[in-house]
Amino acid sequence: MRIGKLTSQELQKYVFDKTVAKNPEILQSAGLAEDCAALRTPKILLLTTDPITATGNNAGRLAITVSANDVAVSGGTPLCCLLTIIAPTTASAEDVGKFMKEAHETAEALGVDIVGGHTEFSEAVNRMVVSCTMLGTTRRIVKSSGAKAGDSIVMTKSAAIEATAIMANDHADKLLKNGLTTEELVEARTRDLCRTDVIVDYNGEQYIIEMKIWRGNEYNNRGESQLAAYLDAYHTKVGYLLSFSFNKNKQAGVQRINVGDKVIIEAVV
Repeated sequence: MRIGKLTSQELQKYVFDKTVAKNPEILQSAGLAEDCAALRTPKILLLTTDPITATGNNAGRLAITVSANDVAVSGGTPLCCLLTIIAPTTASAEDVGKFMKEAHETAEALGVDIVGGHTEFSEAVNRMVVSCTMLGTTRRIVKSSGAKAGDSIVMTKSAAIEATAIMANDHADKLLKNGLTTEELVEARTRDLCRTDVIVDYNGEQYIIEMKIWRGNEYNNRGESQLAAYLDAYHTKVGYLLSFSFNKNKQAGVQRINVGDKVIIEAVV
């Protein structure tokens, strides 16, 4: 049983190496003994916060995507976030590290910096409770109150995506026993995974495929990190990245690369 905060060494190992800021607006990110993050932006600042309490699976990914979505639907671009993690006394620093790894990979794929937060072990909870505060920027706020009778509603996917994905991930065995097909389960589990391109479910195996247009090494690296986050969500180690390059001097071919503990087979055509 453990109560209290992580040690300085544990924070450095499991948290701070996942909070290195990349966006130029961030003046100060998370660090030992630092109480605040700092940013400077000439744009309108959007702020939102959401807890993750109803799921035990993919909590790191959900913490980021749920709050990032709030910013996006308000017309903004997610910029950075703060994460508060309250873990039960039965958890370990490694459990916090696993959560941070998932959150970091998801945030990196979305271009979001994790710039601070709080971590501790507490008797007040019996499962990990997480709260994410997301900050974004915009030139113009899109308000829900701006909707009027007679307006058209454009949906790119479907309703109840987040709740459906959580139930499909946390109760897969029960849903399959009660008649849901494997294909339907895959569909439900993938609805909130940003923009997963192709998932092939064949002979009991899943093949995760991401497709990108080549726009330089930095953009490609983000695609690799995004695919790695998808692989983590599906508890698989190998994924496939298909890059379409329209560069006259392109170097077509196939290569095998490692992103953390994930293996990505990348083809450039």
